[in-house]
Amino acid sequence: MSSCTLIRELYLAGNKISDVEGLHRLFKLTVLDLSFNKISTTKVLGQLVANYNSLLVLNLLGNPIQRNIGDERLNKTVSGLLPKLVYLNKQPLKAQRAVREILIDRVAKVGLGNSKKSSSVRRSMNRVGQGGSSSSKGHRSSASVAPKSRNQTKR
Repeated sequence: MSSCTLIRELYLAGNKISDVEGLHRLFKLTVLDLSFNKISTTKVLGQLVANYNSLLVLNLLGNPIQRNIGDERLNKTVSGLLPKLVYLNKQPLKAQRAVREILIDRVAKVGLGNSKKSSSVRRSMNRVGQGGSSSSKGHRSSASVAPKSRNQTKR
């Protein structure tokens, strides 16, 4: 594995793996599927932290760790270990928070000197603050419902 540092996706489902030692050398890894293996403790997951700034998707479904600590605690633990992770066990992991963190990072960069992008960043922040993220699609906001009720009562 040490010579395969450019691997971006690694699918190791169903291989009776109990330890993830050696995977820290995969600096470009974005997807790691360890589902249906023998991972049972958070200590094993701690080995993923070393060089996983690029890891976005992690699948641990079907591992004993789910039964041992529960899904909620697993989500919290993995979020702490891998803050850039977007999907855990095929589910979005705090997608709204991730979008805001990206935008806050952009605002911070603008504040440090790149003023040309500041207006587009402010517009983006306003959209997120007003519920303009993809997670709010399909839901009516109270602002769109209120004018209809006023129009009906003015008849």
